[in-house]
Amino acid sequence: MATIHFVKDGKRVNGERVTTSAEVSTVLAAEKLGNFNCRRSDTPPTINPEVRTSDWAEYKHVVLEVEDDEGVPPFSTPGYYYIIGLTPSECKQLLGISTPSV
Repeated sequence: MATIHFVKDGKRVNGERVTTSAEVSTVLAAEKLGNFNCRRSDTPPTINPEVRTSDWAEYKHVVLEVEDDEGVPPFSTPGYYYIIGLTPSECKQLLGISTPSV
C-alpha cells in the first residue's frame, strides 16, 4: 500500500503542512499516475513554502508516499512523489478514492 496526500499550499505558522490522506494500492497508483511528471524527495515536500496556509484554503496538490519494499515502477524508490499538474479531485476520480471533499 501507498499513501496519497492531498496538500495545501504553504505551511502554518508553526511549520506544519496541512494534508488529508488516503491509502491506495501501489500498483493502482503506478498504473493511474505513472505517466504524470513528478518530483521525488526523501522528505515530505512543502509546496509554495512562503504561503501561510489556513483551514479554509483549498487542497491543491497531490503527493504519493511510497515506503520501503512497497515501490513499483515508476515509483520504485521509497519517498515522496509530488505529482505535478494533478488536482486532488482528478486524483480521487482516477483512483476511485471516496474521502471527504478536497
